[in-house]
Amino acid sequence: MASKEDVIKALSKILERLELPSNKAIFASFTKTILFTFTDLQASFCIEIENGVVKKLLEFSSERPDIIVSSDSNTFFDIVDNKLNPINAYSTGKLKVQGSFLDLLKLQKLMRSTKPSLF
Repeated sequence: MASKEDVIKALSKILERLELPSNKAIFASFTKTILFTFTDLQASFCIEIENGVVKKLLEFSSERPDIIVSSDSNTFFDIVDNKLNPINAYSTGKLKVQGSFLDLLKLQKLMRSTKPSLF
């Protein structure tokens, strides 16, 4: 079973993607609180992003998150590691999300690693 430390490492991968040059402009005005809940660990982690910069990553549950993501840790790891498409996880009920449609599209960009092009 995954540990909270494993989850923090995976969440850190997502946050590193904010620093990619291709994402800098897209997330420049992104100010949101994102709550990730892991059903198998009975744990929640909150990420506060202000103008594309991570302000906090803490283990707790925010009272008023802008985006809520809920899954088991294995599903989350598979999404972050590009083994599972978040749309497929969502459509099969393995991933539950709440938030505005535009925010969810941006979140998907962070959760999926961009693979380098050969051309």
